[in-house]
Amino acid sequence: MLMHQFSLREKVVRLNQIAASGVFAFLAMSVVAPASVMAQSVTEKCNTVVDSTGKPVVTAPGSAVLHAGSFDCPVTPAAAAPAPAVPAAAPLANAVYFVFFDFDRAAITPAAADILNTVVSDARRTNASRLNVVGHTDTSGSPAYNQRLSERRATAVREALVQRGVQPGQITTRGVGESQPLIATGDGVREPSNRRAEVRFQ
Repeated sequence: MLMHQFSLREKVVRLNQIAASGVFAFLAMSVVAPASVMAQSVTEKCNTVVDSTGKPVVTAPGSAVLHAGSFDCPVTPAAAAPAPAVPAAAPLANAVYFVFFDFDRAAITPAAADILNTVVSDARRTNASRLNVVGHTDTSGSPAYNQRLSERRATAVREALVQRGVQPGQITTRGVGESQPLIATGDGVREPSNRRAEVRFQ
């Protein structure tokens, strides 16, 4: 009789243990979505609530269910795309820079110096390999004198470019006298636009 009662009591204790385990399991499952639990996107939160297969529990809209141990997933910054190589600008093949001179002079004026500064800047920016300088005059004076004057003007421009850092071997010069006026005139006319040197890139 005592043995039977002991066995029965043992069974009752065992049943209570099983029942307690079931209640614990039920309570553990019921913590999935209390009022204090929030739903967030799976891609935004880590350590979210999972089911028995290890899959995240999601709400109808597709958001993950969180618990007290959930946290923001660390954001891995996307690798910055390499900056595209900037090609060098093409030489200004058709550009012409006009350097004007005073009457019967080959000296570089302040206005001419500004033009030469632009020439050097553009030559460096476009990687121009050669600069061609041609000197000109108006029709005042003899053709022979104007030929020499045009050569002096081309040389003055060349020296100014070298002073600004252009290599002498990159510069070619020549004078054409009064043969190629910018503005056509008669003989013996002091035309300021024809008293010039022209610089081109090659």
